[in-house]
Amino acid sequence: MKSNVYIHKTNITNFLLKLTLGLLVPFLLFGLYKSGYRVYHNGYGNIFTLIKPLLYMVSAIIISFIYAKVHKTKFISYNLLANILISLIIIPETNFFLAIFLMLTVNVIGSFVKLNITALYMVILIIISMLCQNYSFLNIFEQEIHHIYVLMDYLLGFGYGGICNTFLIMSIISFIVLLCIREYKKEIPLLAFITYYALLLVKLIFVRDFTSSFFINNNLIFAYIFIAPLSTVSPYAKGSCYIYGVLLGAITFALSFINLDLGVYLSILLLSVISPKIDKFLT
Repeated sequence: MKSNVYIHKTNITNFLLKLTLGLLVPFLLFGLYKSGYRVYHNGYGNIFTLIKPLLYMVSAIIISFIYAKVHKTKFISYNLLANILISLIIIPETNFFLAIFLMLTVNVIGSFVKLNITALYMVILIIISMLCQNYSFLNIFEQEIHHIYVLMDYLLGFGYGGICNTFLIMSIISFIVLLCIREYKKEIPLLAFITYYALLLVKLIFVRDFTSSFFINNNLIFAYIFIAPLSTVSPYAKGSCYIYGVLLGAITFALSFINLDLGVYLSILLLSVISPKIDKFLT
């Protein structure tokens, strides 16, 4: 076994897959509170709003089950993980039927082209939201009130982000847990974080423009930890993972001058497409 290559054995990938799925449960539960109960309790939305995060999750599971039946693959798979990740990062006020239609669409695309369907989903959704002029990662309750966040608010999950991915302290705990797993492609998020924040600090030194959302961005943090290292659409050679991580941080930073949220997902999507070429070049 070569130490510089990630070996995709069934027992190894199944353990990492199931562990990751387990780590995502608290995000759903917190999302049900922040984007469901809290919104409904404050007089916004309806019963549908109360359970919408759960409906997204159930839809992701059903679509994954259908995908597994059609392609005769295992239900507990990285396709299931990709769809569940989608259900957690959807823009909060997205039309439900549009959200499900897009989930079906990216699954069809993923059947023919090897790419990160989670990142593809968000790139399409963000662009549609921008074109429709309703782009905001705040839920309807958060859009109506004035927020002054402190660090503890961010850690406890009350910051800006997708419908269920704002539980920052859980992202940190998950990252620590995953770093202890040999098969987790830790080089990707570690180098992406280092590169992005190093470039951000350089920008701060020269421009002296501090924007907290660029330093604590739940979409970026969650995506770097869970979405970028997805085993089936990221490099398998460790050397390639180093390059992937540095490029991810650098491209995200460059695209942040346009839009950071779009930049995160677009960077992951582009790198998922070229990662086989990086592997081929280095192995």
